[in-house]
Parts: sequence; C-alpha cells; structure tokens
Amino acid sequence: MKFAHGTKLFSLAELNFNGENIHYQLPAEDLAQIAVSNREGVLNDTGALVIQTGKFTGRSPKDKFVVFDNTVKDRIDWNEFNNPIDPKHFDYILKQAVDYLNNQDELFVRDAYACADPKYKITFRVVNQTASMNLFAANM
Repeated sequence: MKFAHGTKLFSLAELNFNGENIHYQLPAEDLAQIAVSNREGVLNDTGALVIQTGKFTGRSPKDKFVVFDNTVKDRIDWNEFNNPIDPKHFDYILKQAVDYLNNQDELFVRDAYACADPKYKITFRVVNQTASMNLFAANM
C-alpha cells in the first residue's frame, strides 16, 4: 500500500523521497540489531529490544486529524477525537514531513495492515528514521 489521500495513492518516488539508505520491510531481528548499533536501545536477557521513550510515552487522543473530503465526510464520527483537516493543510504537513525525512541518514519503511478481516482491513505505510520505531510499528 502507498500513502493515501482521498482516492489518490502515493509511492515513495511520488513523494520525492531521495534517501539512498532506505531499509524496506526488515525483519524484527535486523531492526533490533540496527537499533542497538545506532544506540537507540539495548537487548535484555531474552533478546528483546529495550528503549527509553522519555516522558512523552503515549499519544494525545485529541491530536488525531482526518482529511475532510467527500470520501469520508459522512463516514466519520466527527467528535472531539476525530478532527477534520482541510486537504491543503494535509498536503502542507506531508511536504514538511517528507522534507524532514529526506534530511535523515537512513529511513525505515514498513507496509502493514490493521484488521485481519478483508472486509475491514486497512493497509498503510510507515516511514520513519529509526529502526526502533519501525520495529514498534511492526509490532503494533
């Protein structure tokens, strides 16, 4: 799956990712070893990766935004947790994120899905700059 905006799908090339060191769909063992090599965490006695997340360990439920367009306007429960965002604002934020990621030494990409039932299954792509966070995305 690619990034989705309405019905348009974006590949990494279409988003102008220009990194030369892009790791795609690495297995958990490789991500853990890279994370240790990059000093993102350590392995415990069972071989699990342990990282320090700092004081901000959870998500802010009121900071969830959904692009408001004709595709979703009548399908989303617009409440204090599902905030509409204009497509122009999404495009601006996406450009900022891509610009930031393009300045990183390496990127980690993971294609994943939520929900095993094909009727409700949602596919998505995670792009981030650390092996430990890509491993986290793989586990979630």
